[in-house]
Amino acid sequence: MVRQRLTTFFLLIALQLFSVSEAEAAAFLNGIDRRDEPTRIFLIFTFNKLPAYKMATSGRRIDLELVDTNLAVNFRPPEADSRMIKLTTKTEGGSLFVSLYFRYPPQLVNVNSTQNTQQLTLDILLGNRLSASTPEVSSKLHGIPIVKSTTQDSFNPLKATDFAKNWRSFFTAFESPVEIIASPLFHLPPSPLADALSLQSPPDEWLPKDMQHMFYKRQWHQLIPLLREQLRKQLDEKIKEQLVLTYAECLTRTGEFKESQTLLRKITVQYPDSLLARLAGLLLIYQQAARDDYVNAYYELLTFRKTPAPPLPFTGSLNLLEAEMAIMAGRFTEAEQLLSDPAIGDDPVLTEIRDLRRADLLAARGKKADALSAYLEINSRSTVLQADPMSLARFADALYSAKVYSEAATYYQKLSELMTNKPQSDLVLFRLAMAQLHVPATAKRASIEFQQIREAFQKTEGGTRATLKQADIEFISNRLKARDAEAMYGKVAATAMSVSLREESAFKQALVNGLSGEHEKSVHQCMQLLRSFQSGSLRTEAAALLIQQLPAVIQQLVQHEQYVKALVLAKQNRQLFMHGWLDTSVLYDLARAYAKLGLTDQASQTYQYLFEVSDEATKENVYLPLIKELFASGFFKQVQEYADRYRVRYPKGKDLAAVQEYKTRALYASGRYDEALTLIKDTETSRPQSRESELLKGRMYFDTNDWSKVIATLSQPEIRSSLPPDARLWLAESYFQTGEPSLAVPLFLQVREETPTADQALFRLAQIAALQEKPVEALKLFKELAEKGSDPLWSKLARQEAEILELLHINKPATKL
Repeated sequence: MVRQRLTTFFLLIALQLFSVSEAEAAAFLNGIDRRDEPTRIFLIFTFNKLPAYKMATSGRRIDLELVDTNLAVNFRPPEADSRMIKLTTKTEGGSLFVSLYFRYPPQLVNVNSTQNTQQLTLDILLGNRLSASTPEVSSKLHGIPIVKSTTQDSFNPLKATDFAKNWRSFFTAFESPVEIIASPLFHLPPSPLADALSLQSPPDEWLPKDMQHMFYKRQWHQLIPLLREQLRKQLDEKIKEQLVLTYAECLTRTGEFKESQTLLRKITVQYPDSLLARLAGLLLIYQQAARDDYVNAYYELLTFRKTPAPPLPFTGSLNLLEAEMAIMAGRFTEAEQLLSDPAIGDDPVLTEIRDLRRADLLAARGKKADALSAYLEINSRSTVLQADPMSLARFADALYSAKVYSEAATYYQKLSELMTNKPQSDLVLFRLAMAQLHVPATAKRASIEFQQIREAFQKTEGGTRATLKQADIEFISNRLKARDAEAMYGKVAATAMSVSLREESAFKQALVNGLSGEHEKSVHQCMQLLRSFQSGSLRTEAAALLIQQLPAVIQQLVQHEQYVKALVLAKQNRQLFMHGWLDTSVLYDLARAYAKLGLTDQASQTYQYLFEVSDEATKENVYLPLIKELFASGFFKQVQEYADRYRVRYPKGKDLAAVQEYKTRALYASGRYDEALTLIKDTETSRPQSRESELLKGRMYFDTNDWSKVIATLSQPEIRSSLPPDARLWLAESYFQTGEPSLAVPLFLQVREETPTADQALFRLAQIAALQEKPVEALKLFKELAEKGSDPLWSKLARQEAEILELLHINKPATKL
């Protein structure tokens, strides 16, 4: 019994633990962020961890099942409105169900999940009145759902870039960001560092007075041979240790790292855990930072300073050094805290450098205007800024960004002198030339300097930028032909080491083609740029250039009968249609392409869509092409409806005659002959009839065996002069039926060789020959039709007539049909 109770007890505990682990494993929906575009809604679901999910759509509703998920306590649903009218949640069977209700059924819903951000995104292409009433429209436009453009759309690239109003200004006004990362003069505690060992031996005991004076004057190069001599003569080991450290310090301060690094490492190994080793370690970290290994040096210094003993006496200097490394490592918050430490502010020697680093921090954070004010104040009272490459680079950049180009050129010149033969000196010279280019007095000199930079710094960022700018200047001044500029930009786009420069060159290549009339080529280059640079800075400009040119390119392709190519191009750019950024006039060309390819159903759907999104001022122009394609697609009822609408709205419209004609043809095609004839008669009194309507009228009279009216209609001189083969047959048959064979024979002779009217014409000619008592000729014609005819009915009748003639051998008229 006891064992049974124990077993039950442990089972209960196990069940509780299992329940707890299951609860802990459940995901929580923390919130739903809604972002709206003119035609889309994005719903971003945020979780503590991403759950499994299923999505289903039904009419106006989207259901999202989130498996093993609960609502967070502070969950708040996004607001509903006239587009997304409701959002509900419920928990059932361990799953959370989120249901979304829309005013119109969505046209397209995509769901994407991002594991690293624990987010799930619903991308919803909204429905509208048209998609709700004719859902086949969007699906039959080959993936080109279109909405009407709105002038308030701030997302429209044409409105988001000023360059679209004057593309040539792009070559002179656009400048991709230039970042010159120059190493600062990292601060070291006051020299000599060996003074920190003064408790072991005061400075006067190990370093002569004249050499101490040279330290205060920072005459490192002069000290190096003197210290070397002191080391050779010194016998006291303790003093020798201090001299070795001081000698390595002087080498470090002059940038001679190779020999000093060996000495410093020996010190750290030979005197571990000593203050001497700590000072050597500090110099090694300084060297690491001075060699541009900023990030590792920063973290090395953090670790170094956490070592508890032996303590270093210059806290303020170390805080300043750590702040400088933090700025270079991108740790701006930490740098700001260190620069605010009282240990720096209490030392008047350090405050000037601290103020400079605060200005550097502002510049690093992109606050260039504030940084410029700080730099100007510092520069007015000290020369420390002009001696520090990092600060000087940021100061010159701030001046350039403020468009103070003349002053910027002055300080870029000073920076170039500090950075001669150092990394990024090419960029400094490029920025110097750019500053000069903006100053009219030095602009000509700048053009020459771009050429020099290009030749001196090949395969560098500065050299590439100089190449681009030189091409810009020559193209915009018409000294460089479009095809040569396009080739130069294309070469840079393929070979530049910088992503931003490849993107800039690729766009300029497309822009040159666009400006020189090579619109199709430019369109494809813009499309390629948008595919290749998903996070590029020129995507807006590329989209704007594409939007401006695409309609004309599609129109040109349609005019040149390249219909498939036009439709493929439109489909590839369906996002532009979906956002409503393209003028709906391009639909006329797409509809024409569909029609020419025999896709009359798609053509009529396109015109219907165009009809719905057109305003009243342009809607009249849509009726006739829409009615035409509806007729070609066999939608005769819709033809009649749109024709009636047109007649009511535009009783004096320019297309009224053509619209009424299509209505007449639709009535006729529907078998409603009387209504069709009535419509023709009604319109005869109000306006002259077209050739097509007269032919249609003649056809209807022919079908109703009203021979005299066929003759009256088709024998009009202006109609008779250009009768098609089938109309000539109607007129000939009418003459035959009314007993006027002499008028019928010339017409039958014209059509006897034309399929499919030839058999009937030949039969009638044989009958007329028999009637005119020409049995031999009639028999010949009947036999010819019986043997060679293509229509079995006429061949059979001809065979029967031939047999009768052969039996009778008399000239007897043949029986009429």
